Amino acid sequence: TWGLKVSRVEATAPPASLRSNTRLPVTADMPAPKKVSAALTGEWQVELFETPCKHPALCCFGTCCFHCSAFQQRKRILNVIGEPYVPCGGLCPCGPCGQPQSDCWLFPEVCCCPHPALAANRFYVQSRFDRRNTGCDNCLLSSACLCSCFLCLLQCLGDCDLPDNCDCATDCLTVSVSGCMYAQQEVEVNFMDGHYSGVNATIHEVLAPAQQKMIAGSQPLLQTS
Repeated sequence: TWGLKVSRVEATAPPASLRSNTRLPVTADMPAPKKVSAALTGEWQVELFETPCKHPALCCFGTCCFHCSAFQQRKRILNVIGEPYVPCGGLCPCGPCGQPQSDCWLFPEVCCCPHPALAANRFYVQSRFDRRNTGCDNCLLSSACLCSCFLCLLQCLGDCDLPDNCDCATDCLTVSVSGCMYAQQEVEVNFMDGHYSGVNATIHEVLAPAQQKMIAGSQPLLQTS
């Protein structure tokens, strides 16, 4: 008979010091820059892909009444954080667009630039309320942007005959994701209404100087007991 000797190898976990220093690479949370994304730690009350099931009314409003929803949400956000109105949330600080203006200019903003207006609302919620995107959130937002850009490039070439269904599908994807964005952000505004006390110090340090200037004159609306 043959005598077989089997040695058992046990898997060992890596040292605790090695595990604690292992971090996933930081990716930018759209529309927040990478430096700001690295400082965000808070979680959303509801994830982007869950909004149609958990908040269908908000999703429908954000999808079907795109301009009205962006207008209403910006007014609420500015009321909660107590900051003056700056076109596009100060994300395009060029000339008068980087300075506080009368909020009557919000109407032409949401009519002429609806997607940047909604993106500005999201940046307000993320930077003021400390909310970071999940991987799924970034995937959905990136897919909607890339599809629109890719279709626009093909149309600019002029040599590609695209079926009308492609344009329609891209529009449906964009407005659907926009409706989910509105719903997710509106839930956060409802959650922070009356409880917002200012921007996290870590986030404030990495914001652009123009954003810090906007925050300097804020007067948060706190709930009175």
